[in-house]
Amino acid sequence: LLSSKNSPITFQNICSELNMTKNQLFRTIFTLHAKGYIEKYNSDKYMITYKLFTMGLKTPFKLSLGEIAIPIMKEISKLSTQSCHLIVRSGTQMVVSNRVENPDFLGFSVRVGHRKNLTESTSGLVLLAYLPQAEFANVIESISAINPYLDIKSLKKTLQDIRDTGYLIHESFFLDSITDISIPILNNADLEAVGAISIPYINRKNSDKRGIKLG
Repeated sequence: LLSSKNSPITFQNICSELNMTKNQLFRTIFTLHAKGYIEKYNSDKYMITYKLFTMGLKTPFKLSLGEIAIPIMKEISKLSTQSCHLIVRSGTQMVVSNRVENPDFLGFSVRVGHRKNLTESTSGLVLLAYLPQAEFANVIESISAINPYLDIKSLKKTLQDIRDTGYLIHESFFLDSITDISIPILNNADLEAVGAISIPYINRKNSDKRGIKLG
């Protein structure tokens, strides 16, 4: 429940949404808070922490998405002199699960664990475009509940354009002078996205114009 919320909620609201009494939930909430899985906000509200996410990143797999993607991301970062990020979907949000820093003297990167709604980032739109059809309707419904002003018709056209090109290049939703480049990581079976590689490309000034003229 808490992982699907964009803002902290009160204990009473948690009980109401789960249709459980305070007595039934008190011990559970107390234990989750004591173990660090949730934290208090403004004394009467609760929000989820990154503890489970961090534990998940540390869990060993025979061959994880990160292990496959990191060598490729390092090569992309080296060739482009830009930072590179591995993005995965968590419900209606995109999450930065790993990153490779820009090897050059000047760079921009987003911290691991950063979250944004799928419709509010280039990589989120790419993940949404390659979402399994069985999940698409439910995810769109959840996103619409968060943003009732979302233009579904326009969104579907954007997603189809992404599928047609196979990637998305778009001005940053939040920062000037940065162009986001995102490409999906598709599985071989049904061409559904298991993640995305994203580059926040810094639009630098021409090197010939950076110097200071003297005299």
